Amino acid sequence: MLKEKPTLKKSQPERRCIVTHASQPKAGLIRFVVSPDDEIVPDLSERLPGRGIWVSAERVHIQTAIDKKMFARAAKAKVVIPDDLISRIGVLLVKRCQDLISMARRADQLVVGFERVAEALERGKVGVVAIACDAGRGRGYITAATDGEPILGGMTGEELATAASKGAISFAAILKSGLADALIQEHERLIGIRPIEMDEKND
Repeated sequence: MLKEKPTLKKSQPERRCIVTHASQPKAGLIRFVVSPDDEIVPDLSERLPGRGIWVSAERVHIQTAIDKKMFARAAKAKVVIPDDLISRIGVLLVKRCQDLISMARRADQLVVGFERVAEALERGKVGVVAIACDAGRGRGYITAATDGEPILGGMTGEELATAASKGAISFAAILKSGLADALIQEHERLIGIRPIEMDEKND
């Protein structure tokens, strides 16, 4: 069974979700701003100018904010909400996860392939394991081989391969590092927006 929701560190700065009205670490929310064209824009890097509008990184909460016109109330102005806002967020989150995996590759902290990931787990050097949601045989073995290491299953084999600059892959691991911690957080937001749908046929 995949460990879908690693616990976020409580020392992170907090913001208030406009839907739940609860304050929580920023890593579990998504910041939005209003563009000069009055469009609601997701600001995942939290660098765009303007007053931030924060929503929990859950599809249902973002949909509620859209349906109940909460973005307009938070902005205190009329806003334009793209029809594909939620899917756009999912694409951006996948890209952020891929960027972290690519950084790990360049830093020689990335291990790919069933055998190499299994060996890294045996050595106890793994910070996080990524198993493609469409992985075939071997998923059960890798899952069983973990010893408390978070397992991420929100990306496809093609998405992992793009990040790792490899051919099709189903298994990857990032060694213990800040990059592994960052990937865990981004993946948590990703599965909130795009729930895991594992292919169980070949497990």
